[in-house]
Parts: sequence; structure tokens; C-alpha cells
Amino acid sequence: MTTIDHTSRRYSPPEQEFIDHQAALRGYITSRLLVTDWHRANDLAQQTWTGALSQPRRSHAPDTDGVPGWIADQARIVLWRFLLLQLAAREDVLTPAAVVRSPAAAVVVAA
Repeated sequence: MTTIDHTSRRYSPPEQEFIDHQAALRGYITSRLLVTDWHRANDLAQQTWTGALSQPRRSHAPDTDGVPGWIADQARIVLWRFLLLQLAAREDVLTPAAVVRSPAAAVVVAA
């Protein structure tokens, strides 16, 4: 395992912003997930950075969790998409209740 020595080289401005805000962004994402999953939070943080750096930066006030607003906006989009996929995956699975509620043939009752 190696560690990054932040004093041994110079970073580009986007890399330096990533280093400066990485912990806050990961915390921001993790606090909004239902289950704490650090691997998932890292994946979502990476998607957030990719999206945030590929779009023009908007000037927003810092978010409450110490994440700049332009990054927090992208994090909310990434989280929204992730949670929609999770919800869609749950709805695709048939539950016993869904099977029981399927329409049945009409029953005629003689009077």
C-alpha cells in the first residue's frame, strides 16, 4: 500500500480542488445514503467530480456540509439518479403480494 505525499509534487487546479474537498464530499454523499457504504460513496463521489468538472461552474454559496455549491448540485444529481436506479431495481422484483393481487377471472354468482 502506498500513500500520496501531497508535498512532493504540484497538482493541477482540478486535482487540488479534489484533494481539498474529497473528505467533505464523501461525507456529504454518505450522510444522504440509507446505508453507510464507503465503496459506494467513493464511486458516487467520483461520478460527482466527473460531472462537476465537465460542466461550467456556477457560483453558489457553500453548502451546509462544507462542500462548494457547484459540487453539491452535481452530488444531488448523482444521488438522485442512484436512488432512482435502486428504486427501479426493487420494483422489478415480484413479491408474493404482487402475485396475489394479479387480476383474476371474473366470477359470476347466481342469485
